Parts: sequence; structure tokens; C-alpha cells
Amino acid sequence: MNKNKTTSYKVPFGLLMAVLICFLSQSVSAQNTVKGSAKDKSFDPYNFKKENQVSEEQIIYRGNKTKAFWINPNTGDAIRTSMDTVTWGFFNRQSADGRSLSTGYLGNYNSPWVSKMFFDLPSERSFFFYKDALYKLMYDPSEARFYDTKSPFTKVIFTRNFDTDNRNSRINSTFSSNYGKRFNLGCDFDYTYSNGYYESQKTKDFCYRVFGSYKLDRYEIYAAFGNDYFNITENGGIANDRYITHPEEFDKGKTDIRTKDIPVNFPGSKVFNTLRQGHAFLTHRFNLGYHKDIEVKDENGKVMEDKDSTVFIPVGSIVHSLRYSKNHRRFIAKEGIDWKKFYPETFILNTDGKAIPNDTTEMTEIANTLALSLREGFRPWVKFGLTGYARLENRNYHLMDSIKGNWLKDSDYDLYLGGEINSMKGKHFNFLANGEVSVLGENIGTVRLNGILSTNVTLFKKKMGLDVWANMSNTKASYLLKHQHGTLRWWDKSFDDPKRIDFGGKLYSDWLGLEIKVNTATLKNHIFFDYQGLPMQKSGAIQVLSAEIKESKKLGILGLQLQAAYQKSSDQKAIPLPDFSVYGNLFLDFYIAKVMHTQIGVDARFHTKYKAPGYDPATMQFYNQNEINVGGNAPLMTLYLNAHLKRARFFVEMYNIGEAIFNQDRFSLPHYAIDPMAFKFGIAVDFND
Repeated sequence: MNKNKTTSYKVPFGLLMAVLICFLSQSVSAQNTVKGSAKDKSFDPYNFKKENQVSEEQIIYRGNKTKAFWINPNTGDAIRTSMDTVTWGFFNRQSADGRSLSTGYLGNYNSPWVSKMFFDLPSERSFFFYKDALYKLMYDPSEARFYDTKSPFTKVIFTRNFDTDNRNSRINSTFSSNYGKRFNLGCDFDYTYSNGYYESQKTKDFCYRVFGSYKLDRYEIYAAFGNDYFNITENGGIANDRYITHPEEFDKGKTDIRTKDIPVNFPGSKVFNTLRQGHAFLTHRFNLGYHKDIEVKDENGKVMEDKDSTVFIPVGSIVHSLRYSKNHRRFIAKEGIDWKKFYPETFILNTDGKAIPNDTTEMTEIANTLALSLREGFRPWVKFGLTGYARLENRNYHLMDSIKGNWLKDSDYDLYLGGEINSMKGKHFNFLANGEVSVLGENIGTVRLNGILSTNVTLFKKKMGLDVWANMSNTKASYLLKHQHGTLRWWDKSFDDPKRIDFGGKLYSDWLGLEIKVNTATLKNHIFFDYQGLPMQKSGAIQVLSAEIKESKKLGILGLQLQAAYQKSSDQKAIPLPDFSVYGNLFLDFYIAKVMHTQIGVDARFHTKYKAPGYDPATMQFYNQNEINVGGNAPLMTLYLNAHLKRARFFVEMYNIGEAIFNQDRFSLPHYAIDPMAFKFGIAVDFND
């Protein structure tokens, strides 16, 4: 056996000092801060994810040469996750409608959107709450992937419609390559240019992320940085909904009105929202452990006498994580809009007495986390990992002053102490539980407790997966939610602490193609935007219940996917929800010439009518309105061809074919209509060898 390996180790003094200095330096700068805020959902330390098993389709598709990971922000662990290689529903995942079972958006791709499913919404508002309207469209450290590849990996997805006059196109790509066994470098890129089918509706975004990792036995580092830039032209919605619902009343009785000719509230491309986010993330760890000699066996299990090797067994880790983001939002308009028609007051005037919005809000955030962890599985009897951490968050704010050209500046900080216990490597039973409390800062007393347990049960002599979870939080309203300063919206408010308790469970089976999920939540001091577009608070308790079922089956070449959900809110004025939401997909699944996997089908989505939220461009917030019902009419239907040939997946679809069959009522939100019937296509190419 190899006797040259040593089990002793030394912790680099410089590494420890660098981590401590970086962490403690924020404590000094934080002493003069005064304001508080809540947790930023864009970086969620309690966004639970289990280690995913690699699907059979992914292994066949890639040969398991490319591995993807997400980083647990508390422990620094790299957790295996899946990649988007599934053929089913490829066309659906490339549309705004496919982001949730029921989705509301402004009609154009990458425009502000909101899920109509309560438990698909973020559990807390972001510190920079304007970003909530672009939830999951920006790069997020808690969601972004890192890779480990045996050969260079490149994936490119391109989608667009066939209408040149109303061009909507998007290109999304990922490149990653290992340089040796330990070093990986890559980048993500996303560019969308969408004119939209309606007047003054253009959206444009440019997002990128550069990432890398370097892994040794005793030291690991993962780092990424990038920028997100969104430019959204606001049209304020359609001025007269009857142009959509009763087009025969206009244009001298013609029913083929061009969508660009339909009047909107802000014509002429005069109103804009821009949102920028610069971000960086780094986590590195020093692993404490030992080397262990192992025996190498041949195919028959016999020890090979001339072969031996060693492996490193990590026992514990010292982890430091750094997160940085700079957020900038600008609401700007040109002359020619009569704001008094839409907003009761104006708060910032030009020297000539006119209200022409040119509002800017900025927030910069730096967060450092220092963690000590005991690793799972370093001995056979160690069945769980244990981590304790401290996180220091600093934020600086720039807001508009009532005197044009002046700024209001403020800052706050929070110090959290937390812990996590998890078991992620068990065959039949895994769990993860964590909690944290703010011990210093404006959010002192904030508490978050979360837990999830995964196991399996036997039903009809078949194993079924079972997940159960519980979450509890007592938080604070964010600084910017309490202080909004702008030309058309201005408030300085205080709120009681929002409280929330969630319980849920999911039962699922691959052999049945079935998933059943139940969620319940109790909220107290819930904050929402009322029909005037202003934040208000419901002091009493609100109960929300949701039950959802998914079924995927194939019978020969005939395939069927069904998803249905029932949800109920005890206070529809504070939390309006559609009672029922349904998605169905009926298709033929077959091979052409034994090589091209092909699906031809039609899908449909529907939800019952309810008071869907309105949208306020001045704050980029969805608010509760009490006048207009959305839904309950004809389903949104799409006819598609979806195919997979070697390294390429592509689709061609006729979007919204129901418009040719049913009465036109294609509103996604009040005054915001989706695209008319149109051809669209997309292709994804994987250049991984």
C-alpha cells in the first residue's frame, strides 16, 4: 500500500486572515446605518433544492459527460442538478405562458409578469422590489449553474416568430469547458429583442454571466460575475378593450384590425422602464480532512496487488461567501402624456411646472457569509452534515428628492446568525433544515425557519417519492417598499412585521407518471398593493390553500399531459386567485426514419375568471383591482411540432389557434392582451462532443 501520504494538514494563515478581515471590515462600515429591510428573494438562502438524479434521457443525450451544479449559499456545497435536455414541452418552456401553470404578463416576451399561482410567487419581496416584475428573468446566484465537463460544452437556443413587421426574437447560449481536471471556465449569454404586436410595447434585454471554478482536495472556489439590462417600453395597456373583444364595431365593420392600430394609453413610445443589475458571487472553502488508502479491484472484484491509490476524505470546512449587487431602476417619459388622466397627484415638477417623469432609484448590496461545517459521510456513522454561519449584509440607497436634481441617500445593515443540518446522500431518507435570526441591525428579531424531508413509500408494491416541508418567517418590510419617491408615486410608510407559516407535501411516482401536491399558508400583516396602486397591509390572518395534480402518460404513440390546480384565498381582496387552473397537452410521439424523435400535438391552458391584478408602470408593481374579470372564457391553444435529432431540438408552432375558433378575448391581465394567432419557431443546438 502507498505509505507516503500524510494525514496531517495546516490551515493557511493568510487565507483565514483574508476571510476574517473581509468579514469584519463590513462591521466597521455598518455602524452609521439606520434603516432596515427584508430578505432579497433574488438571493434566497432558503431556496431548497435536492440533489437531482440524472435522468435517463439526459444520460443518453450527453453520455453523462457534462455535470451541472448549483451552490448552497450557506455551506458552499456544490449540489448536482439536472440540465434542460428533455424533448417534451421544449416549445412550452420557451414562452412566457409556460413559466407557471397560469401566468399574467403584458403581452410581450420578457415584459413584466406575475404568476397567478400563489405558491409559484416568491415568498418575500426583494429588497429592490422593482425586480419582482422580472422574477427569474435575471441571473440569480442561488439558481445559476456551474459545470464540470469532459469536453467543451456549448448550448445555443434561438427562438423567433415568422412576422417580420412584429419581430420577436431571443438567443440564449451557454459555454463551459474544463482546462484540466480541476479548472472550469464558462459564460452565459441572453439577448432578447421583441417589438411586440401592439403599439409601444417593445422589450429589449441583454444579460450575461462569466463563471468559473477551481477544485483541489483541500481548497475549492466558485466565482461568477455579470450584468442584466432590461429596457421596457410601456404602453399603459389597451385604451379600449372592445378593439379585442368586439373588433367588428371598428374600422367600418372590418374584423381584421391590425394590432398596431389598436389605441393604447401611452402611444408613440414615450414611456420607459429600464432595470439594470450588476452582480458578483464568490464562494470558497478550505476542507479539513485526511487521505485514505483504497484498494483497486479488477472486474471480478479481486484486489490488484500492483495497484493502490488514495482518496481525500473531507471532515469539515471553513467557508466564505461573498455576494455583491448594484441595482438601478429608471422610469422616464417624454412630453405629450396627460398624467392627470392616470394618476391623481404629481410630486416632482420641472421648472416650467410640468410633470415629466425622470425618476431613478439605486441600491447597492454587499453580503459576506462565514461558515463552519461538518461534512456528511466522512465516517459511515455520520449520516448528516452540520453548518453554522454568520452573514453580514450592507445596503446603500439613492432615492429621488422632491427638489429636482437632488438625491436622498440612506443605508442599513443586518447581521444574521444561522445554522443548517442536512442529509443529502441517503437512499431512502433525506432531510434539510435551517434557520436564522437577525441579531443586529434594523431587522433585528427577524426569524426564518425552514425544513424539508424526502423519503419514499410503497403503494401497490411500487415505490413512490414523498416530500414534506414547513416554513415559518417573521420579517420586516423592505426599505424601498416603505419609501417610494417618484414623480407619479410617492410614499413614506411604516408597516407591522409580516408573518407567514407554510406547510406542504408532494407525492410522486415515475411509473405512474403522477404527481400530487398540496400547500397551505397562513399570513398575518400581509402587504399588497391596493386598487389605487399604493401599498397597504391586512392586519388579520389570511389562509391560502392549494391542491395540484400532474399526470403524464403514453399509450403507444399517443401521449397526454394534464396539470390541474385548485386554490382558494380566504380574502380575495388582499390575495385574489383563480379557483381552477388547467393545462392539457395531447400529442403523437414517434420517430421518423428511426432517428428523429417527433411530437405533433396541441396544448391548451385555462383558468376560471377572477379579478386579475393590474399593472402600474410608475412602480413596476402588480396591484389588486376590483373592476375587471380576466379568464373564464376560451382556452389559449397552440398547435405545435416538436422534434429532436441528435444534438438539435427544434419546434414550429401556431400560437393561439383558438382565436380562429372561439370568440376573441385574449387578455392576460386587465387591458393587456397576448399575441394574436402567429407562427413561431425555435431551435436548441448542443455542441458537446
